[in-house]
Amino acid sequence: MANKQFETLTEIANGLYVTPTSELPFDKRFRFKSFILQRSEGNVMIYHSGRIDEAAEDIQELGGVDKVLMNHQHESLGGETNIDAPYYIHEDDRKDVTDTLQVTGTFKERQHLHEDLEVIPAPGHTPGTTLYLWDNGEHRYLFTGDGDEWRTVILPSSDREASIKSLELIRDLDFDALVPWVSIEGESKVNHLCSLLKMTRIKNNVYKKLSTV
Repeated sequence: MANKQFETLTEIANGLYVTPTSELPFDKRFRFKSFILQRSEGNVMIYHSGRIDEAAEDIQELGGVDKVLMNHQHESLGGETNIDAPYYIHEDDRKDVTDTLQVTGTFKERQHLHEDLEVIPAPGHTPGTTLYLWDNGEHRYLFTGDGDEWRTVILPSSDREASIKSLELIRDLDFDALVPWVSIEGESKVNHLCSLLKMTRIKNNVYKKLSTV
């Protein structure tokens, strides 16, 4: 399957595919999408988004997906889907997506789903916001949802103090690249941290953010 060209999936890193993007309905500058982790033990989709069904044939040709892992409840903006895979979300966000999506299972604590894939709860933006850290053998990809290494989205419904603690958590994680659910049109879908100097700068930005949140 290496180097296979798909109509609806784009390989943006080794074994990391992205689906077509959708516009956020309340702000057309922002795009959201899903990512597929190609794994010999079974492919995993990170994030729910609005155009998964368009990619269904290519997803199956890639080997299908064993599960879909949601970062937080706002991904239900992607609407209903016909994809044949179980959905998982943090238990504190489950009740807010079940009108749109059928959730098979939940999680609560930090854990390894697989040797290469870690579930890391990071509440604040929503009660159940959860990061995923995937090691593909070359890089460690951190899937951050609406936030990133120095920026988090605080809504009226968000928990400010929990957001600060989650930023502290991100500061101390070992990762090489950030993979958000939402990005501004034109931004890179993956932000690689290419050097120790850049990693230090990123973490300094987190310290600055913590002092102003």
